Amino acid sequence: MKRIITVTILLIFLLTACGSGYDNASVDIPSTWAAYSIDTLSFRFEAGYQSESWDALQTDMDTRVSVLGTSNQLALFGRLISPASAKGTVNYIDFGYWDTGRALEPTELEGIMETLNNLSSPLLQLSVSSSQLQSSRIRTYGAVTALTTAFTVETEDLSCVLQAALVPHGSRVYLISYADFSTGADNDMLEGLLSTLQFSEGV
Repeated sequence: MKRIITVTILLIFLLTACGSGYDNASVDIPSTWAAYSIDTLSFRFEAGYQSESWDALQTDMDTRVSVLGTSNQLALFGRLISPASAKGTVNYIDFGYWDTGRALEPTELEGIMETLNNLSSPLLQLSVSSSQLQSSRIRTYGAVTALTTAFTVETEDLSCVLQAALVPHGSRVYLISYADFSTGADNDMLEGLLSTLQFSEGV
């Protein structure tokens, strides 16, 4: 009996440890980071962010996506805005999701990695220039598995570093994007958020 229990525990450990197949890229967050909740998501991030309406963003997104000859299927459900920096700029964290109508596995995101690595051409159609700072990759962060990527994005009026994550959960693929207008560099801010991300029980 002892042998059966021991073997069973070892198998569970082995299957759990090898189940995701993705490297763990969790990061430690500063103790000063605050707790936030957006819809069914909870996480920690820099203190001071406030909720802001995303209606204008949704409208602008619908318009711009139509330029690409398609329709916008992303449902936005939250936006946080930072306090103004010394330069007068503010940063944004936006939240949305696509509903696939079925349970989705993280491995299915591998099929869009190459497309995300070649966004420059479609972005030019929207009068936006960009350069990639981080190639698309899938890693585990805390309790979630996510595909992340990072770009510099420039228009005639502004320049920012855009970090984005796709997080599959149930039938939804959540998009979390962090637009940084102050530092001009890629960093692990989004990874810190993902490392603390939790979904409400039963969602």
